[in-house]
Amino acid sequence: MGKAQQHNVTSPQEELCLFRIDPDLSMHRYYCMALQKDLFGGTNLVREWGRIGRGGQVQISNHLSNEEAQDALMQMAELKKRRGYC
Repeated sequence: MGKAQQHNVTSPQEELCLFRIDPDLSMHRYYCMALQKDLFGGTNLVREWGRIGRGGQVQISNHLSNEEAQDALMQMAELKKRRGYC
């Protein structure tokens, strides 16, 4: 029999999508982030955001290591959660 899997909230993530929906304000937004390896041994943090159902904006930031990119992803996720995304 296998061991039960343990899920850690602060574990490294490769992809994360957050949403902020408030019908009273006509707000239906998304914010997605993903880590991608680049050709030079670094990692890119790809962020896309906009209104749900529409094309959004995309921004790519380069990081020297995977750990650095994961830290940037987690910091951005915390910022977005403080702004009402979940």
